[in-house]
Amino acid sequence: MQRHAPVWEDPIAALRISAVQTLGEQPVVALGTPLPRRALGLVALVGAALGVLALVLPPGLAALALLGLLGLVPGAVTLGVLPAVPRTLAVVAIPALGAALLALVLTAQLGAGLYASALTRWALVGLGVVGGALLLAAKPAVPHAPDATASQTSDVANGDDTEHTHSENTRSAVLLTVIAAVLAAVATACWIVAIPAMRSPEYSSYGLLARAPLLAAGVGACAVAVLLAVRARSWWFAWAALLLLVLARRSYTLLGTDMPLYQWTYRHLGVMDWFAHTGTLARDVDVYNNWPGALALATWLTQTSELSRFDLALAYIVGHHLVLVVAVYALARAAGMTPWAALVAATLVELTDWVGQDYLAPQSLALLLAIVCLAALLVARDPRWRRGGLWVALVVFAGITWVHQLTPVWLLVVLVALTILRVVRPPWVVLAFLAVFAVMVAINLPALLAHSTGLSLDVLANTAGNIASPVSPGQAVTSRVVTVLAVALWLCAGLVAGWNLVRRRAGLVAPVIAFSPLVLLLTGYGGEAIYRVYLYSLPGVALILAPPLAAALFGAWLRASAAVVAVLALAMAALQGSLGGWYTAVFSRADVELAIRLEQAAGPNGVIATPTVGFPRQVTWHYVDQARADTLGDTLWSLQNELATPAGINATPVDRLTQRTQEEMATTPVYVVLTDPMRNYATQYGTLPPAGLNELATLLLDRGWTVLYRADGTSVYANEAGVRAFQSTPPRPLP
Repeated sequence: MQRHAPVWEDPIAALRISAVQTLGEQPVVALGTPLPRRALGLVALVGAALGVLALVLPPGLAALALLGLLGLVPGAVTLGVLPAVPRTLAVVAIPALGAALLALVLTAQLGAGLYASALTRWALVGLGVVGGALLLAAKPAVPHAPDATASQTSDVANGDDTEHTHSENTRSAVLLTVIAAVLAAVATACWIVAIPAMRSPEYSSYGLLARAPLLAAGVGACAVAVLLAVRARSWWFAWAALLLLVLARRSYTLLGTDMPLYQWTYRHLGVMDWFAHTGTLARDVDVYNNWPGALALATWLTQTSELSRFDLALAYIVGHHLVLVVAVYALARAAGMTPWAALVAATLVELTDWVGQDYLAPQSLALLLAIVCLAALLVARDPRWRRGGLWVALVVFAGITWVHQLTPVWLLVVLVALTILRVVRPPWVVLAFLAVFAVMVAINLPALLAHSTGLSLDVLANTAGNIASPVSPGQAVTSRVVTVLAVALWLCAGLVAGWNLVRRRAGLVAPVIAFSPLVLLLTGYGGEAIYRVYLYSLPGVALILAPPLAAALFGAWLRASAAVVAVLALAMAALQGSLGGWYTAVFSRADVELAIRLEQAAGPNGVIATPTVGFPRQVTWHYVDQARADTLGDTLWSLQNELATPAGINATPVDRLTQRTQEEMATTPVYVVLTDPMRNYATQYGTLPPAGLNELATLLLDRGWTVLYRADGTSVYANEAGVRAFQSTPPRPLP
């Protein structure tokens, strides 16, 4: 056997601790053998059948069937012609390839003005039938022979505690499983009892947990149930508890409101409406029309299933997290973890993700695809799976480049770092990824120049976020809590990674994934760079922290109890981070219907003015014409940015708006909207003085604006043209 120089004798080797330096032996073959081509053919045929079945199903079920069509057919057929990959990767690669490829196809259709949702559905069905049949008829592939040089170990500490781990005896395992089941039942009960409190409109600056504390009890009970099931080695129950945890942690979006959360969601729904209405891209308007992949997918799904885009957005957050835990599990397995440590990693990411970038948005899809891309790159370390893994990673990366502008930059940073460490080989693979990225940059260069925030070397300022002081007492607490959470996670991950490197227990892959997002602090990204850094770092942090947590769970009861307490503390902090701003993000059905009516009444040149965040904006396809007109643009900026002063409301922006409306907009509708969510937002984040909206309402009345609408805390003020247009526009109730 060839002798390698010890790490301490070779400083270069110390920086390139490879995949063979680990705690314990975790064979790569544990990822499974390849899926046979006939199995892939069957998967494609099932997807095609679901696409046909969707024709006779109600919208909700039809949407699920069509998800099966896009998630099974393109990916299964593509894997059938690519070099083999192990089963663990194939499970997540099939839907990821489907989403990436269909996003590319729909982007091309919209760019060429040839968007055809029905034709695309039948093309997918045809691909599933023909491709599935060919794969079923294919001869079985010759099994891969193990490569003598293949790494037989993982690149992270794999979570097995060989010193203390012992299988619980049958009685103890049964007892732990029963306790976990009781906790799951308690969590469900807490969840149900909390529903009325979740729907209460009474504002608290401390967020939803102040009104519905049973939510925290439910999430905590579910988290403990998962960890106890892991200790008991009850595999299926652990997964069931994890899925229940996702529901307990995220379903407040389904149970606490009838409409999608967050004002930004409605901007994305407006883009979807534009795609559906015109079948083209408005590339001169916003970034979404230049990186349309995710919203094009959502548009296709709602059009072909006849599901309301509002219903899709309402359910999306739960669906995102159900996929997220599976993707993180696959990433952890690809990194070499045991199944139990990988399950802990998935649980950790789910519990600590508080950023709120999980709604119907390009970044949420890009994150899921990025995790699969990373998993494929890690699988490709093994020569047996190298070609297949690299092809999967490249195709998924190509889809990401047309879904979100920032995510591929992070992935390229990770790819270059892993190539330098000789984890990704051969080195020229980087050139293929750069070429794919360069194509996107060449096409979207005008949009990049117009919408990019550019580089910012003021890293400290970029870590401050986009919330300025003074804020409400509850928001101050929430901000401190999530700051401590982020620092604690990064500090623990750094200490564990350093200890592993010193002890030669693991390589640099997990630290690279965890800390490479820090490069994003070189861009302000609208004051939100730090939130992206935290979000992108979570999978890597989980790769570092999950193995010692899993080892502790399998260790003595004192160690296991300490691990459970630590996870609960992280979970509660993140839950407060998720729900601290709840009352600024909730909209009523009446407000959404009003927003749609106002956009229709405003016409192509009309104006809908809002002094702060808190009203659905750009909900319909009409937003494109209104954005192009940009009527009163500088005056609206003044209303949103110069209204608040230490002494109270500044009347100058109101006077300027009134004057320009009277002089230039006599025949064009102009509306000013004030809502309860705006009051909540202004109070939560200190964007307006106390009672500032009431002062603004008085100023509008004094200057001759007409009260057009007033109900349930929402009021609309309009000029005469706005009154006439609104009255001639019939309301359109949402389905």
